[in-house]
Amino acid sequence: MEIMNLKDVDKTSTIERIMKTAETEKLVIIKTSEAEKLEIVKIKEAENQNAQWEIKKCKQSKLRTENMCSVRGALEFIRSKIWSNGNPSIFEEPFDKTLLRLSEDKKFMNFLQKTCDENHLRFNDVKRCIDGLYHTASKNFHGHQEITINAQSWSDNEILSLGAIFEYFQIQWKYYNAEGILDNYPYKISLS
Repeated sequence: MEIMNLKDVDKTSTIERIMKTAETEKLVIIKTSEAEKLEIVKIKEAENQNAQWEIKKCKQSKLRTENMCSVRGALEFIRSKIWSNGNPSIFEEPFDKTLLRLSEDKKFMNFLQKTCDENHLRFNDVKRCIDGLYHTASKNFHGHQEITINAQSWSDNEILSLGAIFEYFQIQWKYYNAEGILDNYPYKISLS
């Protein structure tokens, strides 16, 4: 329909209708564009969150590797101390069996029992986890660093076992809590 052939009143209402339609179409385009932008922002935020999660997992894996490697070195030292009584089969015995030899040391067993009692942990559970400490520490072995027990890498029983073993053999070490922050060791240990 041609606007020129319409009366002035009709021309005005037709122009107003065309302008309203154009404005409505413009708003639809703007809203669609905003919705698309919001969708892109949501996608990018999800990608960023996934990337941050992956970074956190990589950092935790690195921490576990570093902390367990230092523990492995300390456990190797303890192995040599256990076998230092002149037994030539020091490196022929599987390592986990070497740590089990601690259960034959009455002084150590009394020390461990007392430590478990003072910290309200079950002695048998703590004793049972000792034979798996070296295997756990060896999973990602890449070198030695300072000796740390990190609560992000070890169970409560393992933390108590490691602390007790390190104290018994007078090995210097540090404790990091579940947030990865240097902290006081959460269990009481007394060698008397």
